[in-house]
Amino acid sequence: MLPNAGGLVTTPDGAKVTFVMEGRTVFGKNAKGESVGGQNIVIWFEADDERYKWLNDAMCVVEGVIAGLGSIRFRVFECMNELIAES
Repeated sequence: MLPNAGGLVTTPDGAKVTFVMEGRTVFGKNAKGESVGGQNIVIWFEADDERYKWLNDAMCVVEGVIAGLGSIRFRVFECMNELIAES
């Protein structure tokens, strides 16, 4: 499966942030030995609000797992381009 989605989120302080994400669903066993689907996703954000403009330069990866009917749990990590600092 190839998850592909986008949308708009409103932060608790009222800023609007759009996102686009693409990835792959992977299947494995959880700690109980049950078969579960997880997600490996790349996500990009776009924000006009000054407080969130740093997201415009961020590329993030997401690990996720389907946590129940209609529910998913994500962890989002920002990837840093370390070659910029080295040049």
